[in-house]
Amino acid sequence: MKSTPRTTSLNEPDIRPARNHAEAEEIGSLLLEEIAHPGFIPGPEFVWQGQGFLRPTLIGAWSQNRLVGGASLSPYMEHTKAFLGIGRADAAKAVTRLVAETDGIAVRPDHRREGVGRKIKLFCDSFAAQHHAAIMVSVTTNEAAAGLNHEAGHIVFERCDGLVIKYVDTVGEPLIWLHDLDGTIPEAAWSVSVLGKTYGPTIVVGEQRAIRRGNADKDIQWVFAVDAAGHTVA
Repeated sequence: MKSTPRTTSLNEPDIRPARNHAEAEEIGSLLLEEIAHPGFIPGPEFVWQGQGFLRPTLIGAWSQNRLVGGASLSPYMEHTKAFLGIGRADAAKAVTRLVAETDGIAVRPDHRREGVGRKIKLFCDSFAAQHHAAIMVSVTTNEAAAGLNHEAGHIVFERCDGLVIKYVDTVGEPLIWLHDLDGTIPEAAWSVSVLGKTYGPTIVVGEQRAIRRGNADKDIQWVFAVDAAGHTVA
């Protein structure tokens, strides 16, 4: 899928994938400078080629030929690794193709409070959906990031709750796997959103409650299910 040139106003950032190694390196450096707890940041070799399913991609926001913000976007890999580990390559392949992760969004200090972060977030959602992702996940690490995700229409879990993904198809047994947060970032919280439909399998997303005062048990609250027909509340 080829990107098309867009005309932007002086106040509207041009948001797009890195076009070459120099742009990718600049975006990666910005993310490392501005994010206190960076996730996976692709190296400058990850330059978007515009074809097929989503792959690790660096997204930049430029204003008057200056990089003012960036993001790291990639297929979600933790459940993929888990499913491969138990011999379910079919489920691993589906999750890689259908679940995307925004690993970090950063905006230069002199361009904050201009809505740049929200625009980058929405672009990442749209870009991932264009490349066949049905679900977006990310980890927010502070109140500002959680607020940005709320504004973009994402569901933000309670702090330290786990992300549960259930994979269901017509062939094998359903699989359920938990991606728990390790607690090293007290304000960390998962954020999830539906982007579109799957090409066949059903993926159900849930929130595993952490043990808190007044809640002695861990339980799973299913949030939504996505299949080839669309999504429903689980």
